[in-house]
Amino acid sequence: SFVRINQYADPNARSVGAFGSGPSLGNVPGAQEIQSGTPSRSASFLESPSTDYKTSGFQLYRIDSDILRMASIATPTVRRQVKRARPSLVRELVSFPFFMMALWMSAALFWMNFYIGNVADQMFQQADGNRPNAHLYTSYFTTILPLGAAAIPIYGWTTDNYGLPVAVIVSTLFGIAFTVMCLIHDLQLQLLTFIAYSLFRTFVFATFFSLVAKEFGYSSFGVISGLILCIAGGICLFQYPVREFAVPDENFKLVNWIQLVLVNVVGIFFSIYITIHLKDSTPAAKKRKQNKLRTDKAKTYGSTDNKNPLQQPSTST
Repeated sequence: SFVRINQYADPNARSVGAFGSGPSLGNVPGAQEIQSGTPSRSASFLESPSTDYKTSGFQLYRIDSDILRMASIATPTVRRQVKRARPSLVRELVSFPFFMMALWMSAALFWMNFYIGNVADQMFQQADGNRPNAHLYTSYFTTILPLGAAAIPIYGWTTDNYGLPVAVIVSTLFGIAFTVMCLIHDLQLQLLTFIAYSLFRTFVFATFFSLVAKEFGYSSFGVISGLILCIAGGICLFQYPVREFAVPDENFKLVNWIQLVLVNVVGIFFSIYITIHLKDSTPAAKKRKQNKLRTDKAKTYGSTDNKNPLQQPSTST
């Protein structure tokens, strides 16, 4: 549109429509309706119309203003429709973000599955061999675990207002709380361990899928997330030899120390990396506020009909 307007910037060719052909704006005839004048392709679009608002250049300038206004409104939609050039899948698989997400998810998923598979034995140790109490607290765990889905709105609010880096940090804090309380020999305290574990699991999975979508886009979302989970699942197979060699005499103290170190070291390192990597990202809530402010300003100042000094004042007889 701008090229067309630039080509027909000659005031003598004011009858040419904004798009050169077809219907035009401002009740200006199209190119096929030109009755006089030869379009000039050498004139500049930047030429200002005469100070006389009733001269021949006025009508063309009004069309230019309308085009500018329409372009400013349509730009966000056009930008969303333009597909960004994505790197090849092979380059994404060998990228550092892919490695970091695979490392973080593998460490988290390994110990989450290990705890689920051994929670009954750990409760038996926490209950000092009292099987009824161990069975009771195991049933508490199976009840609390699915209730972790109630934390999804908390995750959404955190991500919406503070961004994905904060969500990663919060998941790391839940991981720290979960692994530390596993080391404390107190049966009643394990109820808080169950809650921290459920929140940790919910935040890890929700944050993982959000990070994959943000970093790699939706074109390769399924492949990337599937491969990372496949890698993490393969590493989870090592929990059986870990159980055999790191849990002597059904004592989980050593393996819980290993769990605390690995989960928290990887979690803290990943939190630092994501915070630096996404330091320029803007939370969705802040973007909405900015867009609303921009829209309000456009409503107040962006209309050329109210702002353009070339508008002919209405005359009354």
